[in-house]
Amino acid sequence: MGFWLLSLLFFSPALQSEQPEPSGRTSFLASVHVGPEEQFSAIVCILCSVRVEGRVAEVVTVAGNIVVLGQVEGELVAAGGDITLHPGATVADEMVAVGGRVYRDPGVESGEITEVPYLHLAGQRAFHFPGLLVFVASALLLGFIGFLLLGSKRLDRMVESWPSRPLTLTLFGLLSFGGFTLLYTKAELAGSGEDLLTRILQGLFLLACWLGFLAASHALGALFVKRTGRSRFVIGSVAATVLLLVPVAGFFFFLLLFPLGCASLLGNAMDRRAAA
Repeated sequence: MGFWLLSLLFFSPALQSEQPEPSGRTSFLASVHVGPEEQFSAIVCILCSVRVEGRVAEVVTVAGNIVVLGQVEGELVAAGGDITLHPGATVADEMVAVGGRVYRDPGVESGEITEVPYLHLAGQRAFHFPGLLVFVASALLLGFIGFLLLGSKRLDRMVESWPSRPLTLTLFGLLSFGGFTLLYTKAELAGSGEDLLTRILQGLFLLACWLGFLAASHALGALFVKRTGRSRFVIGSVAATVLLLVPVAGFFFFLLLFPLGCASLLGNAMDRRAAA
């Protein structure tokens, strides 16, 4: 009995001093609040914001803002959002705001600050110039270039192929998106992100999204203008651009452009084959 009492007295301070390692947290569409007594190793928030009053290692948000009143031991990255540091906050590493701004109290200690305000992400909550202007101008310019290259008749065929094969084209678009996601993730894990395969996949993704934007613009224009032509596409491209700017919903609309572009290509090819 005495042996167990001595063992308990000897080991209990060591057991009490051991603290569990802070865990990480990933959130989607639900904002995260770190209380004054809470600790996290890393927080990733997609389409949501993070408020830190306690202690975290690093924070990354996509289309969301970061507010810090506590301590951050690593870096802060807000892709499509703002970073705000209140009095008493400390950030040991770099702060990066893509499509947003960094606001901090003059007495706050922080690392290097990087702002990229000329970029704007689809669905982000924060709106800044010149990023908003660049985003709108780029979307409309790419739409106009697509209209000049493809023409009204080809765009009509891309959109009209959906009613005849809705299940086939929808399934193909979803499978294309899933397969591309797996392939790109595998390429990123296998390489450094700078290899040729990754660049090719990024180019194909942007190409499919561009075609999807053209198809969506033409389809949206048909809701307002019955007669096919330039006016229909212009109105549709403006409507599609506005949808991309809607907070949160614009992000999902952007994700739909890739499967829409792939399915439109397949539908056009099937219509050509049937006509031949």
